Amino acid sequence: MSANYAEWDLGSIYRRDDVDRLQIIFTAITALADVGVAKDLALKTLLDVSRKNAPRCSNWLAQTAAAGRPSLNPPALHTALANRNLAAAKFLARHSLKREIAAIADGGLFLAASEDDSESLEIFIPHVNVNKANASGHTALMVAAAHGSVRALNALLPLSKREQRDNGGFNALMHAISRHNEDALIVLLRDASAKEITGQASGNSAIELARDAQNKNIQFGLNPETARHFRPHEMVKARLEAIEISQVSSEAMVRADDGASKNKPRKTLRV
Repeated sequence: MSANYAEWDLGSIYRRDDVDRLQIIFTAITALADVGVAKDLALKTLLDVSRKNAPRCSNWLAQTAAAGRPSLNPPALHTALANRNLAAAKFLARHSLKREIAAIADGGLFLAASEDDSESLEIFIPHVNVNKANASGHTALMVAAAHGSVRALNALLPLSKREQRDNGGFNALMHAISRHNEDALIVLLRDASAKEITGQASGNSAIELARDAQNKNIQFGLNPETARHFRPHEMVKARLEAIEISQVSSEAMVRADDGASKNKPRKTLRV
């Protein structure tokens, strides 16, 4: 009797959401190659399969991608995050119970911030306090600033305490400066306050840190033709000047309004 190869066609497996046949295929792959190959293959096919309305197959692939083997306890979402596999964690979070997401949301938030994954941030943010710090005093905003995660910064800034400091006295702005992340510095300076720039903690301020970094004449680039200088002090100073101009302008407008009110003719009531 000839074999019915159509039964082992992946399209047929996904249409029927036949996770048992899918597992048999991956067992064969593991026997012919190794677990690592099966894990990589599962991750590459995961997102495509998740669109084919095959939840059992998708969940099993996500578990395989996260841990190299199917595992239901702890939940696959937790295993994915423990292995820093954000692609699998992001998929699984969309199909997980709220309590499972909440249990690992803090770690998920920090991982998404470090990898600049704004989609994952949207998943984890509703379940956490974004200003909660880890043992080093770092917040997700600080992590995003240190890694130059621009999309993450834009997602976190409206919810974050910008002036919050870590155990070393650094705020997010200072992390961007110390790690020479110019793109992150541009985003943070857009609405930075004077206190955020000049306020001190543990003897540090962002303006002083920026001056020291620029004085070291740190040079970036693969060769002299593409090299450029990182000039954080000039950038921070420009923001301070903009704040001062805005304050002077606001004060002048207030004085002008007061003067106009005083010079305005008073209406008299005729009896």
